[in-house]
Amino acid sequence: MLSVFGESDRRSESRPVPRGDRAWCPRCGGEAARVHSRYRRQLADTPIGGHPVLIDVRARRFFCDTTDCGARTFAEQIAGLTQR
Repeated sequence: MLSVFGESDRRSESRPVPRGDRAWCPRCGGEAARVHSRYRRQLADTPIGGHPVLIDVRARRFFCDTTDCGARTFAEQIAGLTQR
């Protein structure tokens, strides 16, 4: 994961960028390469020096192409940052 940091006088921001073109379905463990969509997730973290911290994530949803898996789509999880 690559992070882009920014800072204003009121808050610190981090914009993690997922790397790779694949993800693994959390239900069946199958590898997925087809992106369904992208969406924005905003996470809050512990303030630094009294300034709020915002983590702005551009996450992807993938299609699970495993025929016997009940999940049609799933959201990628970013290691060390998000998990279900």
